[in-house]
Amino acid sequence: YTHDYWILDADNTLHYFNEENYLSYPIPEKIDSIAASNRGENYVKVYYANQNIELLKANLETKAIEKHISPQGYNYKSIEPINAEHYLFTIAGGLMGVFDKYGKIILAPEYAKIEAETNEKGEYYKLTTADGLHGRANIDGTILIPAKYIEVTNISINRDVFWFLVRTPDSLVGL
Repeated sequence: YTHDYWILDADNTLHYFNEENYLSYPIPEKIDSIAASNRGENYVKVYYANQNIELLKANLETKAIEKHISPQGYNYKSIEPINAEHYLFTIAGGLMGVFDKYGKIILAPEYAKIEAETNEKGEYYKLTTADGLHGRANIDGTILIPAKYIEVTNISINRDVFWFLVRTPDSLVGL
């Protein structure tokens, strides 16, 4: 197991190192604090004095610290990587959304909870509204099932067929 370290020095330069690598990244803005991402994979969250949050990744293949662009216009509470391409973000008020590494919104911050799931057909997102209603979206953000159901259950018929069983607030059930 390799231990990863992030250090911010007095010159506002962010340093990443482990037993095999050393990278540095000068940051022009005033930083309030940094925190390692709880998702691992060499990510660090940078909290700026102006209340912005940025996600940086130490890319050990290119030997560079990459800045992942977060969409402008949101008051972020947190940003976490979901996978190599997408980031879960929470805004003030607790609503969640997803953006990609280029800053494009995949899912607007309209959900109380978003979870990445994987099945035989690939990845998708489980969506839950503040009212406790559920839905599903595919990995590119296309809504497969609108978040208006009390329950959404995954049903795998075989490797080629994958359905969702839904239950409405009126207790109607459908596929």
